[in-house]
Amino acid sequence: MGKTVLPFPDKQNAIYELVKVLGHGDTGTLYEVYHRRLRVLRTLEVVQGKDEHVLRRFARGAAVAAQIEHPNLMRVYDYFEHKGYGYLIMERVVGESLDDRMKRLGGGLPGDEALAVMRDACRGLWQLHRVGAVHRGISPRALVLSLGPENRGLIKLCGFGIVRAADGPVMQLGDEADRFTPEGVYIGVPGYAAPEQAAGQLVTPAADVFGLAAVTFEGLTGIPWREAEPQLRAGRASAINLDGVRDLPDDVARLLGMCLAADANRRPEDAMALEGELLRLETHIPEFITAPPLDQL
Repeated sequence: MGKTVLPFPDKQNAIYELVKVLGHGDTGTLYEVYHRRLRVLRTLEVVQGKDEHVLRRFARGAAVAAQIEHPNLMRVYDYFEHKGYGYLIMERVVGESLDDRMKRLGGGLPGDEALAVMRDACRGLWQLHRVGAVHRGISPRALVLSLGPENRGLIKLCGFGIVRAADGPVMQLGDEADRFTPEGVYIGVPGYAAPEQAAGQLVTPAADVFGLAAVTFEGLTGIPWREAEPQLRAGRASAINLDGVRDLPDDVARLLGMCLAADANRRPEDAMALEGELLRLETHIPEFITAPPLDQL
């Protein structure tokens, strides 16, 4: 055990044992914890409530994700708060984040792997979109490649701390939608947020399509979208032309250009529509990502 001490309430202290720090996500710090009664490992995400809206958003995201079980979504088991902190208990996925993977590989991913990431993430995202929710935090840190014996080579989506509940069945979970974010406030991950999201406007699933396309562009080219965008957009108000960009096949370039449009109405409307476009590509997309042995990481 390390020296890190979390202000767990007594009830959870009797259940969970802190094992180690896993790293930092876009919304909080991740830990590995041991469930003493069940004798299993779990992932714990801890968020500090710097204002009253932070924990309310975190709790809402946990409530949305807990209603869904899917191979491409990290499973949520519990949520509680104590002394200004929010604690989200999730499944322990043995693997590495896409952020860590790209850094380890020198900044990008093999082309077919980047498209497989996009496909898997679409399948997880659709589970949110179909109940009227928007993730709002798509980034390389929110995507984890499973390297364990179960679901090996699959991408799992996590980072539920800023999920927005919109219209749909998820509204039945409690108070109305996302009333916790003041109008005009930017909620998202810099560099991956859609233009309307960065402007503090109401977002739809098309904002997640933009974020996932930005991640995929980075995986394919090794260049973060925020660095490439100013030159590629070149004053275009809506569309963007990626033809001729290094390492992008023509059909992939056209799809990403559509997904990265500044106008949300010109993008695929949600993850299901995006997966449909992916399936029409001539470029081969493997069913599973080739995952390296754990001892090679």
